[in-house]
Order: sequence, then C-alpha cells, then structure tokens
Amino acid sequence: MKPASALLIYNKGFVDNTKSIRDWLDENVQTGKGHEFVLELENFILTKIITYPTHHPEWKWKRTKDKFYRRIIFRKKYVLVFKYFPNQVEMLAIYHQSRDASKIEI
Repeated sequence: MKPASALLIYNKGFVDNTKSIRDWLDENVQTGKGHEFVLELENFILTKIITYPTHHPEWKWKRTKDKFYRRIIFRKKYVLVFKYFPNQVEMLAIYHQSRDASKIEI
C-alpha cells in the first residue's frame, strides 16, 4: 500500500471516546488542552497509522487470521485500536491504558 492512500473512517465509538477525553481534559486540566489533544491525535493518526497501518501490532483482545485489528500507543497513555483492510483504516476505539482492555467493546 502506498503511504496515505487508505480511506480513513472514524467509527462512532472512537468519536465518542475522543470527545469524552477532550471534555475531561478541558474540565480537569486546563481549558484548551482538549482541543490540543484532538489536533495532536489527528496528526498522529495521519502520520503514524494511515501511512503504515501494517507496521503496528495486532490487538490481542480481538485476534483474526488476517490481523485486521491493530493497536498503537499515543502519548504513552492511550491505546488506539483500528481495523485495517487494504485501502481502508477504521478507527475503532481510544482508551487510557489504566482501563481493562478485555472489557473494551469493539
């Protein structure tokens, strides 16, 4: 696959998770931190995931023969889960590493 040629899809769960993190950062850390987080996340997705989706390990909580479900660590605290098909990447979830990953619904 050529870099940045995949279609990027944000699933509703991923969008809801991102909004929750953004709101929490704005309310509990500092106003504007949530917006910074979202901008940094978007750049991270476009440069690290879309460019080379197959370079990231399989997400162990949902294994498939073709390793469709993959994960990557963002900011040393957050796990991003995405589903990769040729020419398509679907962002499925973002969660803090302190959460029990086996209970994350995809």
